[in-house]
Amino acid sequence: MERISTWGGRFVASGSKYYGKNIVRWDGRDWHSISQVFPAIDHQPNSDVWAILMHKDKLYIGGTFENLDGKAGADGVAYFDGTAWQAMGNGVDRTVYALAGIDSDIYVGGGFTNASGVANTAGLAKWNGTSWQAVGSPSIGRTVREFHVVGKQLLVVGSFQGGAGQAYTNGIARWDGKAWHPVAYGVTGEVKTITSTATNLYIGGDFTQAATKNGTLAMRNFGILDLSGIPLAVEPDSRTPSTSMQLWPNPAQHLVQVAGLPAGQPLQFYDALGRLALTLPAPRGSAQVQLPPSLKPGVYIVRCGAATRRLVVE
Repeated sequence: MERISTWGGRFVASGSKYYGKNIVRWDGRDWHSISQVFPAIDHQPNSDVWAILMHKDKLYIGGTFENLDGKAGADGVAYFDGTAWQAMGNGVDRTVYALAGIDSDIYVGGGFTNASGVANTAGLAKWNGTSWQAVGSPSIGRTVREFHVVGKQLLVVGSFQGGAGQAYTNGIARWDGKAWHPVAYGVTGEVKTITSTATNLYIGGDFTQAATKNGTLAMRNFGILDLSGIPLAVEPDSRTPSTSMQLWPNPAQHLVQVAGLPAGQPLQFYDALGRLALTLPAPRGSAQVQLPPSLKPGVYIVRCGAATRRLVVE
């Protein structure tokens, strides 16, 4: 299974290894071929489906298929309008991994080099309902793995480094509808998935570091960033200044020693879902902190001002 969505109150999944031929529906107990629920869908993709999106009463899919339902141009991406599959121009020339809808626009991301021959659409393009358009210029230029929409902001993740010609758009970037912006300073490597809560962004992939204003922070394969772009799920590497916040022992049980704290800032503990679990009054410099019984065992991000550290509580 690659992606899930809902359509007409029904749960729909896409992938490549189900008897439902790449798009199936779950009724709460069993899987069904989607054509059993929507008889009009009597032709299913002839290859993998990697992305699925329901937007404005249309079901969009993306993947590696070609000529879906015999439609010329229904290559890599197409939509079902309730009656039949429809091509989107001449489609794209390679795999689609990501779909997102904002207002009347459908954003398509993947490993393709262009969308229907339109310039500056390598890895990312926008369908406005009748034609393909570039999303800024230059293009992202490398593979896009996933989208995440926050309000009307489009967050894009993938293997690009310096995507769209912008500094620090490494692995993750933000499109505001008019221009590209970095998200913090990016990461070293490929970001493959992203989600968020009201306060944090969560990213996963194949990366080792997050770039910062003053250097780098070790952040292997999973990271938490607050919505102002500050990496949270981090541990210091060899270039982190020795004056930065320190926590020990780690793992800790009932007591933890803290040092190098910014003056006048409270000590905050965030759980793995980004929820604020504990706030302690501002310690001074170096102090021993008693962990209350209400702080359950688990992994926490401890924050004091702009300084953060990961702490395991046993």
